[in-house]
Amino acid sequence: MEALLGTVVAIAMSFGYTEMKMRKHQKEYTSLVERVDVMEQNLGRNMLTAMVPMSRAIKELQETVGGR
Repeated sequence: MEALLGTVVAIAMSFGYTEMKMRKHQKEYTSLVERVDVMEQNLGRNMLTAMVPMSRAIKELQETVGGR
């Protein structure tokens, strides 16, 4: 009787633990998805912000050297 009862209690506890961990990981997953979405939205703007000064510098260099 104790063996059966112990097994049932162990299974019930493992289900509870698994459910608790799954909820925690689900919250972490949704926060990561939100962060990635924000990063994707800002990616184009960040690329332009980085490329505009480089393109200006290249243009000035070409004008100074006489490449164009």
